[in-house]
Amino acid sequence: MVFGLFTRCPLDDPREKAWTELRMQWLSEQFGLDPLLRAEVLLPTPECFPEPYGGTAEDAERIMRRLCGQLQMGCSEIRLQLHNPAEASLTGGLTEEESGDTVIHVTEPQLADAQQLVATLAHELSHRRLLDEKRITGSETDVEHISHLMPVYFGAGVFAANSVIREQAVTTGRWHSWSISRWGALPARIYGLAFALFAWLRRESAPRWAEHLRGDARTTMQQSLKYLRKTEDSLFRPDTAGNRADPPAFQDLVDDLTSGTPGRRIAALWRLAEIDVPADAVVPLLVRVLRDRSPAILATALQSLAETGIPNEDAEHAVRLAMDHGHPEVRAMAVRAMPGVARLGEEAVQEIAPKLHDANVTVVAEAAAALAQFGERASPVVHELAAPIKRALVRRQVDVAGACLAALCAIDPEPESLLRDHFHDPELLLEIDGILREIRDGRADPESEQTG
Repeated sequence: MVFGLFTRCPLDDPREKAWTELRMQWLSEQFGLDPLLRAEVLLPTPECFPEPYGGTAEDAERIMRRLCGQLQMGCSEIRLQLHNPAEASLTGGLTEEESGDTVIHVTEPQLADAQQLVATLAHELSHRRLLDEKRITGSETDVEHISHLMPVYFGAGVFAANSVIREQAVTTGRWHSWSISRWGALPARIYGLAFALFAWLRRESAPRWAEHLRGDARTTMQQSLKYLRKTEDSLFRPDTAGNRADPPAFQDLVDDLTSGTPGRRIAALWRLAEIDVPADAVVPLLVRVLRDRSPAILATALQSLAETGIPNEDAEHAVRLAMDHGHPEVRAMAVRAMPGVARLGEEAVQEIAPKLHDANVTVVAEAAAALAQFGERASPVVHELAAPIKRALVRRQVDVAGACLAALCAIDPEPESLLRDHFHDPELLLEIDGILREIRDGRADPESEQTG
């Protein structure tokens, strides 16, 4: 399909587009199309919430019952529990099981902000329904994101989109303060695309409810809807929505990777892990994808290569080139992939070691983790770890320091001599000792060990 010279998806990262479309499709498979097609969009208006809101626990209970109806779930075994923020460090709803009931904890400040309260309750109720009906296990890497997206599908997502950035002004006597904070797992642009898909499936070209979206989400929604109507470029489509798709055929994924739109190429990379294809067939395909110019596609292909990689000359050459890419995420994923595709560990170690001094901390951490995989074979470069450890500790980058120290322990089980040679500051040595204890205690914990 020819999309036109000036037609462009407003989401720059194709991974965000692919995820949103795939998860909207998944919601349609789980719940059918009726919740989307027939939903009355819940808005912050007297028509949707006719009773006055006074910020009381009773008001919150009433809103919760309204949301249970919107999300098509019962609420007889769900109750709210109010907390003083001084007694519990809760910034959002926390759902727990107590004596067979679902308890959603909310704080007193949340009651004062009706819009954020609706967003929080919709998220927690969605999470609870997904778990109770065993549609998710709770271990999915994007479980929080799904629970934020589901209210959009049921017509209750306007409040979440409007709560992504929360602004608050407080006046006490002569003093005036202002604060801004981020809420939720999804950015406004993803809500914008999700609402565009919602409207597109409902054949709404200019929905009135969009007027109630905050500006950033509304702009993305309008641009995305225009893009969808012109190109029909989506993995969530009127002709497939609600239908449970069969596992993709390998050749279909090859076709998408070869000539698909960026979103389709990303989705194809993700779906490769869902089908039973030998690694020696997948790796050459991923190597071809590494010719792409999109950093997001390159990073995703490299991540897949790290998970399925086998020693391969072409893959090793492509990964080596990617390790010097201008985009830090591509460099980081290339470093992660190198141990799996390298034919000779000694050469790979020499290629990875310079990345310990990369300007990007994620690349440094990935380089340390990659060297740890080689164990004692990385001994020739073990001294290279001293500088990034010191730099990370001085900059208070504890995670990076921990990754480097874990690599040091993997390469040299008794690293104290090397550390004494390079570190003389008592405070740094004390901090290093604490991190080393955590690393060793973690390895000694039977629950932390993986069995083969």
